Parts: sequence; structure tokens; C-alpha cells
Amino acid sequence: MAQPKPPAAYLRAARGSAPGTLTRLHAAVAEAAHWRGWPAPMVYADNNVPHLADGYGPALARLEAAISAGRHDRLLLAGPATVSGNPARLMRLLSACTKQGVAVEIIGPPAETAGAGQPRKGVMSRCVRS
Repeated sequence: MAQPKPPAAYLRAARGSAPGTLTRLHAAVAEAAHWRGWPAPMVYADNNVPHLADGYGPALARLEAAISAGRHDRLLLAGPATVSGNPARLMRLLSACTKQGVAVEIIGPPAETAGAGQPRKGVMSRCVRS
């Protein structure tokens, strides 16, 4: 049986995001990984890269290269800004995930905790398997 690979997470704070957005998204993916019984994910984060027209930066390119090289077997995409912007860039990443058999989950923004051991209200999770 193959050794599991570490999960990855992609975070992106788009232009106009509130201060502390990446910090909150980082906490959300750490919590999502914990709830799934995963180790802490390797985080790739772009913080409003204004010199690029679509706002995506070098972290997305590094993540795509890591996925293509087979370094991750699961991917969490955090927050609405992660999947907005340039659809071609996102589709290229998802295509690499499909080719490598990487499970992709999109989580929504963190919301209030329902109680001990209860999922956060408003956290969306979608799993896409190839």
C-alpha cells in the first residue's frame, strides 16, 4: 500500500479583502483537515497580488507544480476568492488534480461554532473525485 501524501491547501485573499483574511482562512483549513483526520496541510497562499491582472500569484503556480509532481493526494480550497477570478487558472489546477487522482474539497468561510464536536454553521464542503 502506498504511503499517504500530505494534503495541500490553497488560500487566496482577493483585492479588497478584509485585513486578516489569510489568517482566518489558514485557521479554517487547519480545522477542516483536523475534522477529516488529516495531518496539517501544506499551505500555499496568495495575498492579493495586484501586479497580476487576475490576482493569482506564485503560490498557485507552486501548488500546481507540486500536484503535477504527485506530492499531494488531497487539496482544500478555502474561501470564495479561491475559486473566483481567472477560470482558466483554476481549471488547469483541477485538471492536474484529476490526472494525479487528487481529491479536492472546497470549504466556505468560517462561521460560528455550533458547539463542542459540532461542525461550524455555514461551512460548505464539496468533494470532487476523479
